Amino acid sequence: MNFKYYNYNSDIGEDINPNSENTIYIFASNKEKKYFNKKISRNYLSNESIFLTFSEFKEKLFIPDKIILREEKISLFFYKSIPDNIKKELKIENYYDTIDLSYNLIKLYSKLKEKKIDKLENLHKWQDKIYNYFEEIMKKLDENLEKNNFILPEYVNDFKYYNDDYIKDTEKIVFVNVLKYSDFDRELINTLDNSSINISFMLQIDKNDFNEKSLKINKITFPKEIKINYYENTDINGELLCLISEIEDSKVNSKSTEFIAYDIESIKYSNMIKKNEINFLQKEKFSKTKLYIFLTKIYDVLSSVIFKKGKIYIKIDELDKLLENLVAQKYFNINYEDYLQFIEIKNNKYRYINREYLKIITNETAVERKINDIIDFIEELYKCNNLKEIIVFLETNFNINKLDINKNLIFEDIFYKENIQKYYESITEILSIENMRLVTNWEEYFNKNKISEGLFKLILKYLKEKNIDKIQSGNSNYYVKNGEDISYYQVDKNVIFNINTVSLPKIDREDFFLTDKQKRELDIYNNEDEELYAKYTFLKNIVNGKEINIYGLNIYSEKKDRCNFIEELIQNGNINKIKEKFNDYDFINLIINEYNLEISSEKQIKVNEKYFDLKNINSGIDGISLNNYDYKSILECPYKYYIENLSKLKLNNCDNEKKINSVKTIFYKTFEKILLIKQKNMLKNDFSITEEEILKNINISDESLKIEMGIIKYYEVILKNIILKLIINIFMILGEKYHSIQIKKINIKTKDLIELVKYPKNYLVNFPEIEIELENEIQNIYIVEKDSYTNDLVEFIQITSFLKDKNRSGENRKSINMVYAMDKNTIKLVDSNKIKLEKLDKIYNILNTKVYKTSEKEPKCELRCKYSKICRINKKG
Repeated sequence: MNFKYYNYNSDIGEDINPNSENTIYIFASNKEKKYFNKKISRNYLSNESIFLTFSEFKEKLFIPDKIILREEKISLFFYKSIPDNIKKELKIENYYDTIDLSYNLIKLYSKLKEKKIDKLENLHKWQDKIYNYFEEIMKKLDENLEKNNFILPEYVNDFKYYNDDYIKDTEKIVFVNVLKYSDFDRELINTLDNSSINISFMLQIDKNDFNEKSLKINKITFPKEIKINYYENTDINGELLCLISEIEDSKVNSKSTEFIAYDIESIKYSNMIKKNEINFLQKEKFSKTKLYIFLTKIYDVLSSVIFKKGKIYIKIDELDKLLENLVAQKYFNINYEDYLQFIEIKNNKYRYINREYLKIITNETAVERKINDIIDFIEELYKCNNLKEIIVFLETNFNINKLDINKNLIFEDIFYKENIQKYYESITEILSIENMRLVTNWEEYFNKNKISEGLFKLILKYLKEKNIDKIQSGNSNYYVKNGEDISYYQVDKNVIFNINTVSLPKIDREDFFLTDKQKRELDIYNNEDEELYAKYTFLKNIVNGKEINIYGLNIYSEKKDRCNFIEELIQNGNINKIKEKFNDYDFINLIINEYNLEISSEKQIKVNEKYFDLKNINSGIDGISLNNYDYKSILECPYKYYIENLSKLKLNNCDNEKKINSVKTIFYKTFEKILLIKQKNMLKNDFSITEEEILKNINISDESLKIEMGIIKYYEVILKNIILKLIINIFMILGEKYHSIQIKKINIKTKDLIELVKYPKNYLVNFPEIEIELENEIQNIYIVEKDSYTNDLVEFIQITSFLKDKNRSGENRKSINMVYAMDKNTIKLVDSNKIKLEKLDKIYNILNTKVYKTSEKEPKCELRCKYSKICRINKKG
């Protein structure tokens, strides 16, 4: 083997002879092959040398006599090979429970096979049982592959399939800057070297940094003479301004500039710059298209379906999300008025909906007909039991030739071209699963009532990773290239972006089954080699420019710290000074100046064709709603209180929250009703009550209760007895406590807001309570669901009582406060003497100054707060 080394900034292409007969040049990637093919002029009249990527070259030499399974076919075949006893032991319920296992296990065994390791030894005790399962699964998989004449792509690289016919007349094979080799690659190169073929390497790396024997990079040495301008931003807005500044500089000074970004897919501002200014050359996936996003909304509705007594019930929340999608609105002909009517239907708080419910609620309006069309659509999709049926359905409903022109156009995408064609190609390809008879009965893969859902998800998964071409709008002179690809262009200036610990080195950390120590001992999943190669590409991309500007990110809250490679450049003296060009304030000023914005509370914001009027946001302190939860929230995190109460921003309730709200609704409505009925008796100290009286006053079908269909069975089986027990227990406790005391008045306050005295402004308290008025005092029993007698609750009750007493100024009666915990059936007395008015002052100051700071209690934010992704305070990610 011959090795020739080149300086980092030399032109390696000068030594490539494009017209050398019987010579094969091998490149690391398709991009590098295309670069040198374009760069080197060929004489098409003479015999040409052959240009191939290393992967293409291996495909020419290893030709199995079996059908190669790819993509979803592999995981489907894998699932079929798992014995039933192992499925039961590993709690595998359907195909989707095994996709990750399929990928990781096949990858592990292919690595072991490459290392010629037949069996793992010296495993930990916890690994033994799982490894035995793995062995049984892989044995069964191999048997099934052999039986059906299939082979996995990972198994093709085997010398039993080696065929050298393709290279019989080859005299020379040259590896052009290929620096990554697997054990199998090394074995292949040694085999070629032992033949009559001349094997050469053209490597653009320091000779001392490459091990010729093992064909590995052993280190990367940063040249001392390289001088770098390094700028570090603490937010992405600052980095965006830096990119804009570099574009302007290149225009003004007519510099040839190469823009490079690492982890280019993660850059959030790539669509914020005009495409005629600069284009980001990133892999685009079908999952970004309007059609795919629309299909996912359809899937979410389909997966929410409950089939009961021959009828389809659809979850109304998922239907809402579908109708919020602009493509869905156009496809199903839903206008703004229709959507408002639908929101009114949703406000009835039904959890599920079907035709019968819809007819009762809407009374034959236009929106009923349109929603029924959607129900028909979902019902037809739900009935599909195999891929052929579901694909016929999709082709029928999204067929360009059958759709009217308006519906056809709604799927056309301004960002991606030929997305409809890619869709048709993909769903036709996936049908081969049934054509190859890989699957004959889908009930083996999915629950009987969830077959259409499973199949639709399979199609979405197949579509998701399909590459799609982006429409290049405008004539851009500048492109941002992916930093993971090696660049060979020599330019005046190199501009490198998005450098941080997340993007560089970007390495998939394998954590499947084996411990780090075991991986090192077996010499598989070697991250050190990957890091060295990432370091090499980084250095290679730097040295091509006469001027080098690197922009790093150091965002602690997103775990994006200064990259280790940058630290090494600082230590090496390549970077003299760390600077910051721009920040958030510069970004805001740019936007204001660029668009001549006027900052005003009267402005309206348009979002998805719905208007949110900023002037309706209550930023004052009159009429503030304050309950025990709000009290804790405003003291612990004013910012959270602001989001929930002042900005009026609300998250959609999750199912559990809705169920809990329904339980509360039934309890409070029933309790309030019974208290009103029994009030006269209670004033006479008669607190007796029977189950029949309670059941008589519970009306689950009462429209004012707005009970969701999904919990009716839950009510019948569980909730009814809980409510009975709760109400009987409360009456028993009241009877024990007040059987001999003169009662003047009883009030039940479950939903009404109580307006309090101005201290210093109006506060409105919403807290379920029983108010019992005696001769010389008022006793308040506050109802809580659980035994949550916390300091926050006590403080809130004390302050509420204090405000109420001030409201009753001139009266001699004092307040006695108690807490009734439903789950414990106990009443606890609240100490009314230790009132912490300084906390009330603190609340007032927060509301008065309008400064809503975020909490500094980081772990709570990360684990418990539903708004943590909005404020992004949690510094651990």
